[in-house]
Amino acid sequence: MTSLEVLDGIMEELFAANTLEEAQADNHVDVVISNCVINLAADKSRVLREAFRVLKPGGRLAVSDMVWRREVPHGLRQDVELWAGCVAGAPTEEEYRRLLEAAGFTGVSIEVIRVFSPSDFPEGTLPEEMKQQLALYEGALVSAFIRAQKPLYSPPNV
Repeated sequence: MTSLEVLDGIMEELFAANTLEEAQADNHVDVVISNCVINLAADKSRVLREAFRVLKPGGRLAVSDMVWRREVPHGLRQDVELWAGCVAGAPTEEEYRRLLEAAGFTGVSIEVIRVFSPSDFPEGTLPEEMKQQLALYEGALVSAFIRAQKPLYSPPNV
């Protein structure tokens, strides 16, 4: 029989400035799970490095998040309403993969779960101009399940 310790709120702790190293000990958890949170982080690289740090060797990362399948204009990424809606801060598939690999993760997979359309946004939540701009990127915004693993052995500098 094994024990299970659920550490609720770890992602919030990992986001907290100046307390990252105090949030959890190195190599402490088996799995880091996140549901549509990482896209809201201003410094996604830092969050993923911290997730890597707290995972035990062989530990897994399981993330459900919004992902762009291609680049979008800078102006769209700066829209506050779209940030709050988990759209503007969503990384591209390529960027997510690069950030995970740079943090030290291996076996990265990104599985598309749902493809979004501007019509999926409830009426009145987006200005008409923004809907028109998003329409140019029809099919480019997706919900994805992202998986990665911390290797059993990590080089000392990772």
